[in-house]
Amino acid sequence: MDSYHNWLIVAIMCGLAAACSDPHGDFESARQADTRQAYDAFLEEYPQGEYADRARARIEQMERDAAWQTAQREGTAEAFGAFLNQYPDGAHSEEAMQRRTELEREAEWERLSAQEDVPIESLSEFAATYPDSTEAAQARSMIAALETERAAQADDAVPETAPRETVEETPAPAGPQPAAPSGDFRVQLGAFRAEGSANEERGRLQEAHGGLLGEITVEAPAAGSGFHRIRSAPMTRELAREACAKLEELEQACIVVDR
Repeated sequence: MDSYHNWLIVAIMCGLAAACSDPHGDFESARQADTRQAYDAFLEEYPQGEYADRARARIEQMERDAAWQTAQREGTAEAFGAFLNQYPDGAHSEEAMQRRTELEREAEWERLSAQEDVPIESLSEFAATYPDSTEAAQARSMIAALETERAAQADDAVPETAPRETVEETPAPAGPQPAAPSGDFRVQLGAFRAEGSANEERGRLQEAHGGLLGEITVEAPAAGSGFHRIRSAPMTRELAREACAKLEELEQACIVVDR
């Protein structure tokens, strides 16, 4: 009899507890608070059911948003890569992949640009990896300029059989030209066997880009060389690179050389 009495009391208490529970209302309270602690407390009380699934989904979303904010705050390719390792799909994943690619591209281009003698193979690989980027267009222009320079250097060893053409140098356009800062580097714009062709091109370049390059000159062929090279006024390496980058945007081939 006592055993039956105790069972009845327990049954009544459980019934009262069930009647008093309100998963919908408690979930709404957690949702209004919208904190990890509130959802954890709800799940401790209601580990199963529709509202439990919704609470877990919201916790996952909050964790993803926090990881994304961390990646944005650090702003490195490694940080965005870590986010993608944890969340390869879903919200923010596509943007994270884009940002990581941009940062990796910028770092690789900065590394290549810092080299005094950039291998054509490295530039070709960069252009193939990032074909639609602004840097890829610059890489292709540098490749063209380097190939022209290589061809000129190869031809330097070939003796000239025809007499050298002599044409008066085309004078620079009237008016004062801005003085370029002094330095140990120049922007090379071309190499010609014929002095007249070199002077004609120098005149065109001076008129078009004199404000950027200062006084453009045609250098006489070095000993054993048959090429007249068109080069800018001397400037620092940084200014030469900036000038060449601007010229490449205008589809003018160029290369930075040590004077």
